[in-house]
Amino acid sequence: MILLLPNALPPAGVATELARRLPAAAPTLAAWLASAIPRMQAVPLADVGCTADQAWRLQHAGYRPPADAPLGAGWPLLTGEVAAPDPHAPVWLADIAHLRVTQQGVTLFDPAELALTPAHAEALLATALPLLAEIGIHGEPISTGRVRIHLPDGVTPYAPTPAAVGGTDIQDLWPQGAAARPWRRALNLVQMAWHDHPVNDERQAAGLVPVNGLWLFGGGRAADVASPESQAPLTVDDSLDTPARRGDFAAWLEALARLETERLAPLQAALARGEPERLILVLTGDERIATLDVTPPRGLRRWLPTRRQDWQAWWAPRPASRNQES
Repeated sequence: MILLLPNALPPAGVATELARRLPAAAPTLAAWLASAIPRMQAVPLADVGCTADQAWRLQHAGYRPPADAPLGAGWPLLTGEVAAPDPHAPVWLADIAHLRVTQQGVTLFDPAELALTPAHAEALLATALPLLAEIGIHGEPISTGRVRIHLPDGVTPYAPTPAAVGGTDIQDLWPQGAAARPWRRALNLVQMAWHDHPVNDERQAAGLVPVNGLWLFGGGRAADVASPESQAPLTVDDSLDTPARRGDFAAWLEALARLETERLAPLQAALARGEPERLILVLTGDERIATLDVTPPRGLRRWLPTRRQDWQAWWAPRPASRNQES
């Protein structure tokens, strides 16, 4: 069995304090961390174009992007929103979004926090999609606020997934160059059409941010998905993900305590019975992945002394000092 816990590795600024509190909130997790040696993997956003947990799931699923595409290009293939795509056709998705422009840069408002209603999404797309069709870009809504986009051949504006860049400055991650130019033109058309849209009047009257763009991501092909790395059952528990993304680490600790009671402690009891026989724990955080085999020793090995690991040294990395940064 594989258990994936997105955002179980907190950022350096809060990790030391959370490491101090973790054993009380989740003694099972603390025991696992102390008993296993992690395999660490760096997944820089600028290279992979997705969150660390998305990167792990794409690798685990056997997605191998072509040389000119980031790993995150394959994420739409795993969302289940596009059924049986043509294996050689790229799958692009676009989310209705709010792009906040300031003197410091451009920030993508997290689409998950947009509070977009189905009626508003339908009205916005009824205005935007015909404009895109006039320049050879076609779209079809697949869920509230999300559209599948069909781009002309040769147009490859690879950009990170919304989950990877929501709430952050996206200027350095914005697709540039000739291959992205047709989409940038399309985005300008959408922004102008939505500037004075009645939906935005209603949203602003309700105290919500206006929507002013489409965030395009993906571009991966099903043909680039090979055999999965493992046939072991995969469980994804994202209960730590939302509070971490919001920076609410008091809520993160509360979610961790519930995770301990509802999943981790029962799973440890099942492991002791040999059900499952093996447990691989995958923890992700900001641009890093830790993989641990926390299967308890069997047979005579269980009587041998176990060396406890200094898990805080890797789970709670220290912020870089000024001397290290210079």
